[in-house]
Amino acid sequence: MIPKNIQRHHVIEAIIKIDSRSIPKRRKSTSYSLIFKGKEYPPKYVISLAFKFASGRELACNDFSGGIETNNFLRKLGFDIVKLSKTRRKEIPSPIERIDRKERKLHDERCPECKETIRRLLEKIYGRVERNYRFDIGTIPEDFKHTPYYEQLLKIYQALQEYRGFKDFVKAKNLPHCDFFVPNPGFIVEFDESQHFSIPRKISLKNYPQGLKLGFSLKKWIGLCEKITAKDNGPAFRDEQRAWYDTLRDFLPLSLGTKPTIRLYAGNFKWCSLNPESEKDLNIFKWLLGNATASFVRLQQKSPDSLVRGVIEKETRRSITIALVFPEVWAPTEEEVKQARYSKIPEECEPQTPGKREFGERHIDLIVFPEDYIRYEDRERLNLLNRLAQQLNTHILVGARKSHDSRDADWRTLILIQPDGRWELLYHKHATAGAVAFELSDWNPQKYLPAFKIGQVCIGTTICHDSYLGLLQRYLAQKGAKIWINPSYDNVKDEKWNSILRLRAVENGFFSLCTLHNNLAPTKKGRKRFPTHPFGFSPDGRELKGYPPDKPEQVKPLSECTETGIYIIECPLEVHQAKEKPSILPPTQKQPYSGNRRGLCLEISLREGKPYLKSNGIWAPLEDKKSLSVGLVRILPGLIPGDKLFDISEFFKVLIEAHRQRCKPLFWNQWSQLPTRSYKLVDMMLGRTLEMFAPVILSDSHQIYEITEIAGGTKTMRRISVKEARGSVDVKFAKGLPNAFKMTYDRLDDVNEREGKFFGKFLKFYQSLIS
Repeated sequence: MIPKNIQRHHVIEAIIKIDSRSIPKRRKSTSYSLIFKGKEYPPKYVISLAFKFASGRELACNDFSGGIETNNFLRKLGFDIVKLSKTRRKEIPSPIERIDRKERKLHDERCPECKETIRRLLEKIYGRVERNYRFDIGTIPEDFKHTPYYEQLLKIYQALQEYRGFKDFVKAKNLPHCDFFVPNPGFIVEFDESQHFSIPRKISLKNYPQGLKLGFSLKKWIGLCEKITAKDNGPAFRDEQRAWYDTLRDFLPLSLGTKPTIRLYAGNFKWCSLNPESEKDLNIFKWLLGNATASFVRLQQKSPDSLVRGVIEKETRRSITIALVFPEVWAPTEEEVKQARYSKIPEECEPQTPGKREFGERHIDLIVFPEDYIRYEDRERLNLLNRLAQQLNTHILVGARKSHDSRDADWRTLILIQPDGRWELLYHKHATAGAVAFELSDWNPQKYLPAFKIGQVCIGTTICHDSYLGLLQRYLAQKGAKIWINPSYDNVKDEKWNSILRLRAVENGFFSLCTLHNNLAPTKKGRKRFPTHPFGFSPDGRELKGYPPDKPEQVKPLSECTETGIYIIECPLEVHQAKEKPSILPPTQKQPYSGNRRGLCLEISLREGKPYLKSNGIWAPLEDKKSLSVGLVRILPGLIPGDKLFDISEFFKVLIEAHRQRCKPLFWNQWSQLPTRSYKLVDMMLGRTLEMFAPVILSDSHQIYEITEIAGGTKTMRRISVKEARGSVDVKFAKGLPNAFKMTYDRLDDVNEREGKFFGKFLKFYQSLIS
């Protein structure tokens, strides 16, 4: 089997490697060729080399199959495969293999119409069909003790019990109903959604006896279990229970004397697109059904070639392809805006809207434009984007500035455009804008923190400085978001954005993405380019890579994508966290501070493995959320254990209590054993320091390793490397909640007069997200 970690850029690196040397004679292909930039390459040899770039070693040719397995794998990555013949004609795959990008539609496998359509199609072919049919069959191995397959069922049952220790997962006395039963000629049809493809189901399938007749591909079903790895914890043993009942349905024909159970995968096809009254669609279903049932259901089928047109298979997604648009913009200064009295962004500030050709040939699931890319009222540019979404059959997320209805201010919003051109106002910004979502009287997270789906993948959004309000992203993750997109306007502080976006990705277990404008920023000596770039991190904190649509071989980290244009990135849906290993601290981009601090430094130390702070000449133990005085300063410590560093609610509770008691907040993150993961731990601390506007101390039971602290009133950060049991921390700028939250309302009109009112209202809304 071909390893799943091979991505498109690995294949391109392999092709470049082949170009630099000759192909070994024994690795030349005799049946198929991969076509790339007009040149031919042997597909199987390309996969072998690509694995070397993905994992460090070349994949042996005996470890996977050529032909269908290799060709389908490369096609799904966007490569052309041709059959070697005199005419050099492209091979036409069967409908069950082909993904036609022009006709591909994203479809929810839980669509109720799909199941109803299958019933009507079966009735059209066989006549009577029973839906939700129940057989009078027991559910424990002892019910089959006098059958020849008792030992086989008992082996599967015990394997499921041993997997996680759930011994009593069978609750029904009789086998729950099957999806469909066709009395004549007599067979069951099961319509499997993604929740059926779990590790327990893989365990049961791998224990099936050789020679057991099935109405589905055992190899494919095991492969789907490995790719999807569904988890259903309601109740905790639900996966084992579902796998066992599915097993009994597969063995059922042995006791009933019926034909083998047929299984159809809901995610393979848009089943509701078939019309039972259409002869063409009926033939398509016959072909699909016959493909699953092999020879035991005799159907007169047309040649697959005649069914290719209009047939779409939606294979289990391995990744989401996103295009980040990174345009150049000339932004006026605030003084220029006042003098010109701009009612909208001037024409010279507006970037050129790209067309279909600029996105290349690869199918893109989502295109993201920066914050304030258009004005909401500019329907001409909005129509251009609508047309682009339809031409590329993709979703578009675009930042728009929208006029306030009752006062002279602008909302910062996000518009979502569907592949059919329909659009909706998706999101209002919560921070650093003339009008923010928190000021709306009907604010609630269900309405103002929405998520949208591309297929089965949930995507959440915020805008620019909303990234500092971490409870917003936490809420989106709890709603099921696997990708978080945070469009920003222009040149940001690289160090800050790296820290906060990586922190969000790791603590919420999703991909974090940000695109923005590249601005020729105004300076005293004219305009100057300050290099910036799109940002992206995976759930384990690694930086994502991108490539221009017309140069897929130029794959590089997003931090190196400083040229304006479009960058394609892949978000693989199966990302494994790196294992924790005791080690010293990993490196970070922010270097330790070497100068003298002139703030308000307090002495800290570890005594018998516990945090202490020197208070009025006496060492006092720090207790969680219990304040103590140091001279004229009151400190409220938050003791954050281990990986609670990645739970923002733990920090925010301390921040609220410090504000209530009028104390300076101080966070001490202590691990029993310090880990190194694939992300950078100190960058996580920098992110927390930024959003909490308070210092963070990192230690284990033996020594203090790092301190990150605010070094100025504008979120200037400082990193102190200690590596001893004693050190000092600067709390001068540990202003906590007022400063951490001030950016939310600091641009509202008359804020100085109404600060108390606004602050209390916003805090109440935001605090509601903790629960």
